[in-house]
Order: sequence, then structure tokens, then C-alpha cells
Amino acid sequence: MNTNFNRVLKEQVKPATGCTEPVAIALACAKAASLIDGEIESMHIVASKGLYKNASAVGIPGTDEKGIAMAAFMGALVKKPEMGMRILEGASEEDKRRARGYMEKNMLQLGYTESDYDVYVKATVKTDEGEATAIIGGSHDRFIQVSVNGRILMDEGAKEELVEDPLMVMRDAKIAQIVEYAEQAPLEDIAWLEESVKLNREISLLGQKEVYGLGIGRGLRQLVDQGLLPDDLLTEIRIQVSAAADARMGGAKLPVMTSCGSGNQGILIALPLNAYCEHHVMSREELVRALAIANLTNALAKSYLGKLSPLCGCSVSAGLGAAAGLTWLAGGSLEQIEGAIKGMIANLTGTLCDGAKATCSLKLETAAVEAYTYAMLSLNDVYVNDVQGIVEKSTEESIANLEAISKRGMQQMDQTVLDMLDDRLKQ
Repeated sequence: MNTNFNRVLKEQVKPATGCTEPVAIALACAKAASLIDGEIESMHIVASKGLYKNASAVGIPGTDEKGIAMAAFMGALVKKPEMGMRILEGASEEDKRRARGYMEKNMLQLGYTESDYDVYVKATVKTDEGEATAIIGGSHDRFIQVSVNGRILMDEGAKEELVEDPLMVMRDAKIAQIVEYAEQAPLEDIAWLEESVKLNREISLLGQKEVYGLGIGRGLRQLVDQGLLPDDLLTEIRIQVSAAADARMGGAKLPVMTSCGSGNQGILIALPLNAYCEHHVMSREELVRALAIANLTNALAKSYLGKLSPLCGCSVSAGLGAAAGLTWLAGGSLEQIEGAIKGMIANLTGTLCDGAKATCSLKLETAAVEAYTYAMLSLNDVYVNDVQGIVEKSTEESIANLEAISKRGMQQMDQTVLDMLDDRLKQ
């Protein structure tokens, strides 16, 4: 299992600039545009429901714009798919100006579709010299088909083993195995995880200093200064997490380290663990090993929940990871780590994902508070220890229940949110 854990961490913990859903759209457009010369005449994008939902109203880095169209045209103008999830960093001010011009001419057709992939984007760029199409599926930066003027250049869809979700290996994992791996892995194999703290801390500091999104982080800091909130570790965690989400959702042009395709989930994992270590003067090695536990626990949950879901991934997957990592840092036993995870499942599973946007900072702050709370409660052996609701005796079976809740129980909820978004666009 250790080899799988190494691979999952490498595949699922990556830097990205901007919300990863519009980034995936920009990347698909960049790939298509890079294959065809000429002036853009029109573009057509079809995305999976969850990706469409998350990309519709979130801030685009380095601009005052929100949503799919700006990201799509910026990607098509940058034309550098080799930049991967940092594609939007490549847009010049001239690219942004031209992108706004294309938007004003209504040159983009948008739609969403049912897909076998939670993450799916099909981008077609038509110019005065032809057209090219790029399809991303399974992960935000995985191309599964590319074609130019109807001629297929690459089609990984015909090789099923290459497009299988790499997270599926986590469905056989146990929390005990994750903890054992994190405790015993050579430090040099996982030391790079500390980069997530550096990146995510930097964007949090920006969100505390400047006005982005709802300004929740700055607002909480003001409450501390006014004596209305305690100046303690929990409040510091709340401030750091929400400020990072404020900046990221508000269009800050800084990369974050993602977890399982989500920058917000990467923020929720890295910042509480780092704040705890700083507060208690813990070692770099302890932090790195806790980050491994948290990211792999998130990956285990996502293997059932899916990359994009009607449920808020920050609450019910990254939140589980943060709780597990915090409990381990505090010296908790395996039973106490699992107890903290079960507490998160019992409490926050119903949290709705209504798309990526400024209010995500509210949900991240809530999830961070609960992760810390259940970690500390578990140390006193206060946790769910029998079968209740969706919580099973086994932690892994409890996590597996997320699949049924997300994929069967809440699909109508997801469609309801999409209908609201569509009605808003028509107004």
C-alpha cells in the first residue's frame, strides 16, 4: 500500500492558480487553441455538472471578472497547456483585454452534461483556419482526447486503464494503514508536502491584508482586535483558513497547493495543521507527517465522494483529513483519530456545495472549527463509538456511506442548484 500512498500524494497534491474548475476549462481551451492557427471566431464548452457549477461564479485570478467565459478566453489566448494548473498565470494584460472583448461579442457557447467523469470538460475552439477540440476527464489536468479538424491526435478513452480515477486505489485503504505509512515513511519521501504550508500561508496573509471576496478573515481579525473574539489558537485557525479562501475565491493571483483537485481543500488541510504546530512549537517532521495523514484521509473520502459532488468537499472530505491530522499531532491514538473522523461525518455530511464562490470562506471556516473541536474532544474520548445514522462501527464503512449520500441521495439537490444558476443567467 505504501507505493500507492506515495503515488496518490504525488498525483493529488499539486499547485494551482485560481479555482481548479475554471482552471480546467482554461487548460482545455489552451490545449485546443495551441493546435490551430488563425483568429478565434467562436468557442464551445461542455462540462460535467459539478464542474460547471463550481466554475460559474468564482473569481478569476488577476482580474475583476468571475466565471467560465473569462477563464476560457484567457486560456485560449495563453495557448500554453504545458503550464498545467497554473495556466492562468500566463495571461498578460493584453490577453485579459482581448478576452473581455470576446466576452462582449458573445462568442462562447456553454453547457453542461451528464458524464461518467466528475471532472469533464470538452472545449472546441473554432478559428478562420479550422477547429480543434480538447477533452479533459477524470482529473483537472488529464487530457483524454485531442483532435484537429476532425482528426483525432490522441484518445486515451480507448485505453480504459489509463483513464481510471487514480483515487480508486484508496478504496482499499484503512485509516490504520494511512497512519502507519505517515509515521514510518522516509522523511525525504514526503518532505515536499511542507510546500503546501508555504503557498497556502502566503495567500492567507494576502487575504488578511487586502479586501477579497467577503473579507471573512479580515473581519474575524477585526473582531479579535476589538476584543469580541478571543486571541487563541482556534480563532487563529479560523482567520487563516477563511482569509485564504477569501483571496482565492476573490481572484488573487497567487498559487495554492491543492488536495484531490481542490485548492480550498488544500487550504483546509495545510493551515490548521501548521497553526497547531506553530502554537505548540512542534517540529517540521511532525507537521509533514500530519500533512500526509490529512491528505491521504481526504483522498480516501474522495474515492467515495468523487472529485466533484453535491456535498461540500471541504466539510466532508478535507474536514475529515484536517481532524485526523490534528488528532495525530495532539498525540491521539488510532481510535481517537477515527473518533474525530466519525464526528465530522455525523455533523457536517449534509453541507451543500452550491458552487465555488466567495461564500466558500464561510464553509471552510466552519469546517476548520469543527475539525479542531472534534480532534480535541476525541482526545478526551468523546466521540461516536457505535452505529448512529450514517455512522457505522467501522470508520471506513462510515466514509463509504458518503458515496450513497452524494451519488444517490443528493443528485436532485445538485440539479436544483444548477437550475438556479441557469435562471440567474437568463435574467
